[in-house]
Amino acid sequence: MLGGYSGYPPYLHSPVYAASQLNLTYLYATGPVAPANTTQDTWTAAALAAANQADIILYFGGTDTTIASEDKDRDSIAWPAAQLTLINTLAALSKPLIITQLGDQLDDTPLLTNPNISAVLWAGYPGQSGGTAVLNALTGAAPPAGRLPVTQYPASYTARLPMTDMALRPDPATGHPGRTYRWLPQSRAVRPFGFGLHYTTFSARFGVFPSFNLTTASLLAGCTETHRDRCPFPAPVSVWVTNTGPGGARDDNGNEQQQHNTSRPTTSRWCLRAARSARGPTRKRRWSGIRG
Repeated sequence: MLGGYSGYPPYLHSPVYAASQLNLTYLYATGPVAPANTTQDTWTAAALAAANQADIILYFGGTDTTIASEDKDRDSIAWPAAQLTLINTLAALSKPLIITQLGDQLDDTPLLTNPNISAVLWAGYPGQSGGTAVLNALTGAAPPAGRLPVTQYPASYTARLPMTDMALRPDPATGHPGRTYRWLPQSRAVRPFGFGLHYTTFSARFGVFPSFNLTTASLLAGCTETHRDRCPFPAPVSVWVTNTGPGGARDDNGNEQQQHNTSRPTTSRWCLRAARSARGPTRKRRWSGIRG
């Protein structure tokens, strides 16, 4: 749960700790990270024993600093083979299966195309209270507006250009497909920048504000900032966000974050909170945690 730039926290609350704090009935088994294909399988039997007794299966896996760090560059962005094999084995049980992806981005295509995988949540390196944060999101105790801050690339991407190629724009002559949300077409991304889901739905619209007839010169006029990208926008701009879930604000507890970027010379951001209300009744279930 800690990344390569993390300090040493005073505590580390794992998913198992979080489950105990929520008074969930759970079973737990460890799993592989990225062992060689010749490594003896010592994890599947224990994982299946826990999963067979559970109503819901939670799998925590992905990458960590043992396989991805400053001195361990990855040349593959596919899921580690041993983990994917275990995930497919658990999915074959046809129980609700939620994958929490830790660490860096991987190609989630095998997960997204598996009909027996109920959900995928990318948590990255969630830090000292990461287990609590993930369990709160999965149980609905906290309803964040999850948005990918990066583009998720297909595993074949790394085979199309060398790791040392830092170009961003696509180049038909070399076969470079483009990089980032600016230059890689969304149709070629596994999941595009900004993709995300929520337990409810929202609509957003601009409020009423004066008509603008702006030029770069007029925006910079009178600005005394050394760095001109810090010059303030000349008037407030309002954005209305409405909870449009089946029960509206009565049934759906939700937070929504809107980010709006002006083309130049400034970037403006608004963080807005939508309607909140109490959650509905919950059912008692047995959870199985598999840690990759």
